[in-house]
Amino acid sequence: MASQTPQQIFKPERTEQPSSEPPIEESGQQLQEPVPPSRDKTLEMIVPIDRSAWAIAAGYVALFTIPFVIVGPIALGLGLASLSNLKKNPDQAGRGRTWFAIIYGGFGTVLLLGWIVLLIVASK
Repeated sequence: MASQTPQQIFKPERTEQPSSEPPIEESGQQLQEPVPPSRDKTLEMIVPIDRSAWAIAAGYVALFTIPFVIVGPIALGLGLASLSNLKKNPDQAGRGRTWFAIIYGGFGTVLLLGWIVLLIVASK
C-alpha cells in the first residue's frame, strides 16, 4: 500500500458540472432541444385535452345529476372509477371532473334514496 497524505485522503473528488451549452454534433453544429408547444389553459378547461376518459364521462353524467337525481348513483360510480384510474395513471388530467362527479353523484344519490324512502313511507 502506498502511503497517502491527509490532503489526498480527504480531498473531495471533482465531478464535472453539466454544461448549459447545447451538445455539439460531429458536424460542428449545436443541437437544439425541441421546444414543447405552449399550452392554452383556458382551452384545456373547456375542451378535454389529455383527460382520462373516465373523468370526462363522470363529469358529463354529473352535470345531468343536477336536474335528474336518478343518475346520481351512476355519476358517483363513474367518479370513483375515474379516481381509481387516475391513481394508476398520474400523468393524466381530470381530477376536477372526477371530484365534481363524486360530490354531485353523492349528493344526487342521497337525494334519490331520500325520495325513495319518502315514497315508501307515504304509501303505507
